[in-house]
Amino acid sequence: MSTNGSLTGLWLGDDNAIYYVRHHLGKIWWIGLSADSPLGVNEFHPGVRFANVFCGRMIGDIIIGEWADTPRGSMPQNGIINLAVKSDTEMRAVNEVGGFGGTSWRRTELPTQISATKRVAEFDRIDSKRGRVYTETAVIHGTIATEPSLLDGDILLSIRPDRALSRLPEVPTRLVDQPLRCQIPDLTGSSFLPGWKQRDGNSVLFSNGQPINGDVTVAPDGSVRILGRRITSGTEVRLSGFLSARQGKLKHSTEAQAGYEAMLLSPVYSIDIVEPIARGTLTGTWAADDHGTYYLRQVGNTLWWMGLSHDQGRSFSNVFCGVVIRNGGGVEVIGDLVDLPLGARRDAFRLTLTSSGNTVLTATGGPVRRWNKLSDTSK
Repeated sequence: MSTNGSLTGLWLGDDNAIYYVRHHLGKIWWIGLSADSPLGVNEFHPGVRFANVFCGRMIGDIIIGEWADTPRGSMPQNGIINLAVKSDTEMRAVNEVGGFGGTSWRRTELPTQISATKRVAEFDRIDSKRGRVYTETAVIHGTIATEPSLLDGDILLSIRPDRALSRLPEVPTRLVDQPLRCQIPDLTGSSFLPGWKQRDGNSVLFSNGQPINGDVTVAPDGSVRILGRRITSGTEVRLSGFLSARQGKLKHSTEAQAGYEAMLLSPVYSIDIVEPIARGTLTGTWAADDHGTYYLRQVGNTLWWMGLSHDQGRSFSNVFCGVVIRNGGGVEVIGDLVDLPLGARRDAFRLTLTSSGNTVLTATGGPVRRWNKLSDTSK
């Protein structure tokens, strides 16, 4: 019989998806991400076709559990699945309801070429041609300041950041108190950096984690549309990407003021239109005050989510499963949050969430206190 923690690690399913598994206190949790290349090594965003979560309890060498697809990806399924643990390196499905695609899993290791270090190095190589230096990944939440435009294939826009909701590095205040320039490239020439004309896992993601896949048009009036949605000044958005700066001395500055001359968010790897809608469930894409992105799926009275940190889940990735309890005009959700080995953090705790309008969640029992709904999905 497998001992506690012995199944924790990276697993490859016969559906070619990659599964980050956590074996904790007699339960098995996972995030399953679709991949179109072996172990997703040639994809910046695994999980654009489907991203599912699982929670099951071990009884001997059998795991009895439930799973659900999250709004990240195009699959809207959920069900139950029981697994037989053949060894610490092999699992097989013995019963399934709901249409789960995988039937067997084998433990594996992630090749080094998909590491965040290599992606940053690739960014440095590409961006150094423009005389800029890599700063760090950032999350910019704010409103579009000027009408977006298309220039030489790149989408250009500027954002007035809301500093309270954005994740910005330590840079001079003057650089973020003005509109921040953002550039969404059409093609980057690298599978380690996304562009809006690139495909599937290498495409820039739009609301609810949809790859843009080249679907950007300019209307006769000059307005830019992404996946048919008009993007205009005044639109509230949340962008994730690489924040870089050009180093040098500003005009009329002293030597003490020399340093970063201008900030640029580019490449952008995801853009969400902030348009929360309360449709009676909590399903949708959410942002938290830890600057992570959370894909929530409510199935009946059960709430699932997949949470990813701002750096593609490398700082933390987690699964939550809880029971939704109606409480007057609002809801209360009581469940468990468990970190997965996609990220570096290894927390696990009981969490109680409350919401009065299905667009804001507050929590007790853990470090994150507030989630805000970005957009709705009918899944």
